[in-house]
Amino acid sequence: MKRKGGVNIRKFFFLSFVVLFLASCSFFRSLLPKSYRASLLLKEGVEFSMKGRWDVALEKFLQAEKIFPDARVYNDIGIAYLHVGDMEKAFYYLQKASDKAPDNLYYLLNLAVAYDMAKRYGLALELYDKILKIKPDWEVALLNKAYTLSNIKKINEAISIYKEILSRDPDNVYALSSLGGLKARLGKFDEALDIFRKIVAKGNYPEVYLAMGAIYDLKHQPDKAGLYYSEAIREAPDFSLAYFLYGDLKIREGDIKEGVRYLQKS
Repeated sequence: MKRKGGVNIRKFFFLSFVVLFLASCSFFRSLLPKSYRASLLLKEGVEFSMKGRWDVALEKFLQAEKIFPDARVYNDIGIAYLHVGDMEKAFYYLQKASDKAPDNLYYLLNLAVAYDMAKRYGLALELYDKILKIKPDWEVALLNKAYTLSNIKKINEAISIYKEILSRDPDNVYALSSLGGLKARLGKFDEALDIFRKIVAKGNYPEVYLAMGAIYDLKHQPDKAGLYYSEAIREAPDFSLAYFLYGDLKIREGDIKEGVRYLQKS
């Protein structure tokens, strides 16, 4: 059977099968180009990482480095080290990835996020600024920078960035929820609630319902607080923090039995 252009379909599939079979055999794998052998190891590593087996994923990535050390391999190794908790090695490999491919801003972003995770906020901000100087409207970098600024209590600067993002993308749920959270931190509860209402009008977001419940709790409006805590639980039945806050509210309102029941589920 032939396809247009004279390609023999059966022969094509047979040869494809043979190539895949040979690639799975260690001896024949050694005959494949180094870049392809490394890509196979990276693929295996990614599959293990998706199962939460970062230790095995790291082994695969390190094997790939021995065969074909390039920026992607360094980046994957760095991310794996982040997940196994070796921050210094994570910084080392993520820096190597960025040095190897300086035009790839994703590698530099990953290094900035790693510094963020290690609470080295000054270094993270330096990298975000470097990225944004090259790509000023990159939303991911802007969001990360705003998050870092909020962590070092530069709330107004963070708010300005979220507003900048929302001026271009009014439906950005992450920017909206972050902005609402910062308004709440400043004690501007009504402004925060207005923002959160915009979000839940677009869909069901358990974390936002929880935040609204917490604000009404702080405003001493237990009925509304309970309503939003229960909405959070309804949308996310395994949301332990929602059970805890709702149980605590119930106990404070005098319903001990019901409160304990919710606390036991938290």
